[in-house]
Amino acid sequence: MSDKDFEKMEENEDKIVMEERTVWACEECGEVSENMPTEPLYECGNCGTIFSKSGSADGSSHQCPDCSKFSSKIGLACEFCESAIAEETDGYYCPDCDIAVIEADHLSEEHGQEDVVGEKRYGM
Repeated sequence: MSDKDFEKMEENEDKIVMEERTVWACEECGEVSENMPTEPLYECGNCGTIFSKSGSADGSSHQCPDCSKFSSKIGLACEFCESAIAEETDGYYCPDCDIAVIEADHLSEEHGQEDVVGEKRYGM
């Protein structure tokens, strides 16, 4: 190991390293998750109601709870608010907070550290 490598190792020893990952983000509630949503969302073409399968007329189909017409799938429901579509996007995982985030500046805002994204620690 060169002196330069050793200096870099010492410099990064206590830094948190975020990993780039695919995450699911909800524009409505702002939550971000690593877990792919599984609950489909439907929109009624007749009355415009947006609902999940569990909120359907019979509790297990894509039949509108308001007008009983069958509806079209429009995406996957956010696991937090369950009323908006969760979109797949590029994001990051912060191992210190154990959360998924969209913005790489999470480290500077939450931990007072310059961002270190995807950089591997030495000796690991």
